[in-house]
Amino acid sequence: MSIAIILLYKNYMDDEELRVLALKNYQILDKPSDEHLDSLTQLTARLCEVPVALISLVDKHRQWAKSISGVRIYEETPREMSFCDLTIGGDEIFEVKNTEENDHFRDNPLVTASPRIRFYAGAPLITPSGHKIGSLCVLDMVPRRLTPEQRDRLQEMSRVVMNELESRQTLNCLKDSEAQLTDLVDNTTDLIQSVSPEGRIHFVNRTWMETLDYTKSELSSMNIFDVIHPDCQAHCGALFQRLMNGEDVGLIEVVFQAKDGHPIPLEGRITVRMEHGQPIATRAIFRDVTERKRAQKELEAREFSYRRLINNIPGAVYRCSNNLNWEMSFLSPAIEEITGFAPAEFLDGSLDYASLVHKDELPYLRETRIELLRQKNFFIIEYRLFHRDGSIRWVYEQGRGNPINESELEGVIFDITDRKLIEQKEAEARKEAEAANLAKSNFLSRMSHELRTPLNSIIGFSKILEMAGLPDKQTHNAQRISNAGNHLLSLINEVLDLSRIEAEGI
Repeated sequence: MSIAIILLYKNYMDDEELRVLALKNYQILDKPSDEHLDSLTQLTARLCEVPVALISLVDKHRQWAKSISGVRIYEETPREMSFCDLTIGGDEIFEVKNTEENDHFRDNPLVTASPRIRFYAGAPLITPSGHKIGSLCVLDMVPRRLTPEQRDRLQEMSRVVMNELESRQTLNCLKDSEAQLTDLVDNTTDLIQSVSPEGRIHFVNRTWMETLDYTKSELSSMNIFDVIHPDCQAHCGALFQRLMNGEDVGLIEVVFQAKDGHPIPLEGRITVRMEHGQPIATRAIFRDVTERKRAQKELEAREFSYRRLINNIPGAVYRCSNNLNWEMSFLSPAIEEITGFAPAEFLDGSLDYASLVHKDELPYLRETRIELLRQKNFFIIEYRLFHRDGSIRWVYEQGRGNPINESELEGVIFDITDRKLIEQKEAEARKEAEAANLAKSNFLSRMSHELRTPLNSIIGFSKILEMAGLPDKQTHNAQRISNAGNHLLSLINEVLDLSRIEAEGI
């Protein structure tokens, strides 16, 4: 087999597959006949003055009659027995005046047996893309010939049949598209509606009805304002008027009212369909934002609670950039008590926090922050800053890097000026106490010498008198002097020891 023949055969098979696919796209195979197509075959039979006319479709392996007028000679035959198989091989009418004299058909079972076809003429049914899917053909049981006028009528009627099939395919496509669109519209989670300029409801999708709990029959006699919440009537009326004037209202929020009365907040867009400069309908797509509104209220409540909690903290809570100026992105009101500047002055960029820090503290503060952040630790720092009135305040700051955003710091700042003043006073008092203790120690040391020296002399002389052999009374008096001196010395030593202990405690 030559290459040319192989290529021709391949092209034929490719065209045949496309032809069969085109036939199936019309979705008419094995479907019941209908009055309109039957009327076309009947008209064709009358125009050609034959007993039988049919619309015959050629499938891959068979020929099937979609419509038959006259004797029902067959409904389906194998393709190899088909007359129409030859018809679809050309663009013009294929006519066999006497099948018994035709070499191709004389042995065909449809010729040799019932219905014993003797005459055949068929016009191909040609699609807009050029595929021949079948034929409009006429039959007779006796030999005959079509007149030129009948041939023209048969050709014209084939085009009428093809136009009908095209219209049906277009209608089927439209129905399929409509079904897909309806399915899409009904299964979307959005509420879709179409409303007349007077507010009469033309169309709503299934989600709309389920959300508001209305049926189609209930909506048929309702106006759109019947489902708008009373608190939103004026707002919606104004929006509706703007739409009727051709204005684009953009994204809107409205509140509808379900059948049981509960409000349903919606968000969406409305457009107007215009004809000849006049509005004929509004079309809207809304989304139920009930859950979003509920979540928003919860978020606002939590935020209010957090802000109240933060505002009750005696220190200033902050979040700032992790750079040299520490620009603030959040700052609680307590900062005004600490610095004399309102939070807004920091947040709007007109004032940076670093400018308030005492210049002697700034290098230490920056280095300490950097080192502790590098170690992933909290930083705790005490430093001085300038108040708006020019005074110096001591602050205690505790913070850390933002775990979500490494370019930010967050923490709290406390005013510890009073504590620092107390510590200063305590230090001064301790210094004064130490000076007083030193003076007392010096005094006691001096007094110890000045008291003990004469006292030891008295005790020594009394001992001499005791041993001098004096009369008993005088000896007894000397002993009393000695005992009194020793007792006084003991008291002096105890006082000195107590003073020494107190001095060491200080």
